[in-house]
Parts: sequence; C-alpha cells; structure tokens
Amino acid sequence: MFQKLKIRERLTRSFLMVALIATAAAIVGLIAVIIVTNRYSYAIRQYGFA
Repeated sequence: MFQKLKIRERLTRSFLMVALIATAAAIVGLIAVIIVTNRYSYAIRQYGFA
C-alpha cells in the first residue's frame, strides 16, 4: 500500500489512518455509552423507585 513512498510520508499516512480508526471507535463507544445511560435512566425511573 505504501511501499513506494518515502518513510516520512509512510509514517504520516499510517498515523492518520490509525487516528481515523481511533476516532471512529471513540464515536461508536460514545454512542454506546449514551444508549446505555438512557436505558439505565429509564429502568431506574420505571422500576427502581416503587
């Protein structure tokens, strides 16, 4: 994929690729936390305080 590039360009592109993957994972994780928080809040309101 990056065989014909200089080392500086390879490192830069590899770093950007890793940063994009980490950003995507962070967004997915944040969405999951928001969903779990909303479900937990609903459960506490509906079933937690009888």
